[in-house]
Amino acid sequence: MAIPRGRVYRRRVSTFGERMNEMRGWSSARATVDLDVTVDRMPGIVRQAVATVPGLGVSELGPNAGTLFRKTTLAYRAGTIALTFEPQGSRTRVIAVTRSSMPLVGTDYGRGDKDLAALFEAMRAAVAGAKPGPLSPSPTPSLALQRLAIGRVRVFGLVFVIAGAIGCVLAIALLVAPGGRGPVIGSLQLVLWVLMTGVGVRRLLVARRRLAAFEAANGPRAGEQRSGPRGRP
Repeated sequence: MAIPRGRVYRRRVSTFGERMNEMRGWSSARATVDLDVTVDRMPGIVRQAVATVPGLGVSELGPNAGTLFRKTTLAYRAGTIALTFEPQGSRTRVIAVTRSSMPLVGTDYGRGDKDLAALFEAMRAAVAGAKPGPLSPSPTPSLALQRLAIGRVRVFGLVFVIAGAIGCVLAIALLVAPGGRGPVIGSLQLVLWVLMTGVGVRRLLVARRRLAAFEAANGPRAGEQRSGPRGRP
């Protein structure tokens, strides 16, 4: 297309700051929640909620807004969560927006949404008067499974003791045999087999202690699998 004479077309070039803000938008999340609590109680609610959400901490917290930081396993702040508290009569609307400290990545792989969902859930629990905390522990295995786990430790130890003893005998035989391997290599092999035997003995002792504690707590034959004659239970 021909450009008419006398008219100048200028292409707008984005500044570095504008491009960074645009990329931050790619790795951000935004969510709102309405809580049945007055706005003056929000700082305490937020502190109580953050204390129960792993990976979050309080950076700044005021009567109408606050800033949280998102931790990582390397003690590095991976971003922030900006909170705004809007009074709605006797209720409060919380607006939360996450910002990543690494906008060049382009996405936070859904971590912002997960953090906001966990934060809002903890806030609801705090408002309801419940004591938020970690998930309930997994159920205790049955007695049969506990005895089976101890048996596995014992089998592991037996295998190492038997294999280590056989290896020690062979290593000694090669050391004393004429024309065998050199004393350095033979001695190193012998040391390795002795260590393997020691590991097996240690596992046997661990299994013995665990079995003694298990039977002391649950009975001498607790968790044993009994099978009667065919046709009988």
